[in-house]
Amino acid sequence: MAGLKEFNKKIQRFTVRKFSSGSKFINGDTLMARITPCLENGKTAFVDILENGEVGCGSTEFIVLCGKDGKSTSQFVYYLTTSPHIREKAIKSMIGTSGRQRVESNVFEKLIVNLPTLAEQHAIAKILSDLDEKIELNHRMNKTLEAIAQAIFKRWFIDFNFPNEKGPPYKDSGGRMVDSEPGEIPVGWAIQQISDCGEVICGKTPPTADKDNYGDDIFFITIPDMRDQAFVIQTERKLSQKGSSLQKKKELPPFAICVSCIATPGLVSLTSDVSHTNQQINSIVCKKDFSPYFMYCTMLGASEEVKSMGLGGTATLNLNAGDFSRMKVLVPDYSTMNLFHENVGPLMARVLENSRENMNLSQIRDSLLPKLMSGRIRVGSENLK
Repeated sequence: MAGLKEFNKKIQRFTVRKFSSGSKFINGDTLMARITPCLENGKTAFVDILENGEVGCGSTEFIVLCGKDGKSTSQFVYYLTTSPHIREKAIKSMIGTSGRQRVESNVFEKLIVNLPTLAEQHAIAKILSDLDEKIELNHRMNKTLEAIAQAIFKRWFIDFNFPNEKGPPYKDSGGRMVDSEPGEIPVGWAIQQISDCGEVICGKTPPTADKDNYGDDIFFITIPDMRDQAFVIQTERKLSQKGSSLQKKKELPPFAICVSCIATPGLVSLTSDVSHTNQQINSIVCKKDFSPYFMYCTMLGASEEVKSMGLGGTATLNLNAGDFSRMKVLVPDYSTMNLFHENVGPLMARVLENSRENMNLSQIRDSLLPKLMSGRIRVGSENLK
């Protein structure tokens, strides 16, 4: 189940092992989670990771669906399965004890759906899959761009082979090093606390009993909004102007670095707009001329330290704002930091652009899906001629 991502067509990862039990599937099949909360969260994927003739296997908590010769296409079945009509019927049919409810496979035998011609099914699937492919392309591009930024960061600030004043890599060309607490560092660099690099702000949740505190105005970031996101470009909840005004000192500008420090410590994201966070997140608003991209990469590299500091001997991992502020980080001279920002800035700007485009494409896809599946919008049909 962990190999499926919410509302994402692509299988994210898999392992190879000898079959013992579980659901079997081949390329072209659709895997739909049948257990709570995975079904409600949208875990449904299209199988395209296998070699020709290869059979895969997975969790017994998958329902496997496929097209039927002469009746339906595999791609159409995937999009039909993700449509609100099917999802809502499946969710309402769940049975079992609280927290372990499941959909029975025979539920699908009783569902009535609108089934267009094969030609129109192909056309519908083509429109929706083109959108999904563009989203996936942007996602892969972002992963590559982020990996390049991290590789530059490692070479410059871990291996210390940033360009020296004449161009060659600093350490490999004999650049002078000095002793420090964690080991040798380039001359002119320093070990500082996070609080020396910027203001640390611990988020806060406005009273939820007052519904007027919430609206559509200002991002309210929680840990789920940060998962797998370099930039937070949308949030499940937003604050109203009133809710924001109650905690003006907690407001974050764009390019603040958010670090989850309670329950799931170690996630790192950048804000893309004016935002607030809840109390599970500590954020860094960098000082003037201090690169937020440098601090973002630094905190990504320190995610394991954040996790270990959050252990604290309690059942819930918790790194308080004071301890977080006192964390030590390596700070280079400003000329090297600025040069890093100039190199990485265009990469991260493209990541943000791609992320925003994906949000728009997802909204278009999600708007078209129920209309295409219900027949309110017709495509590729002889009825349109």
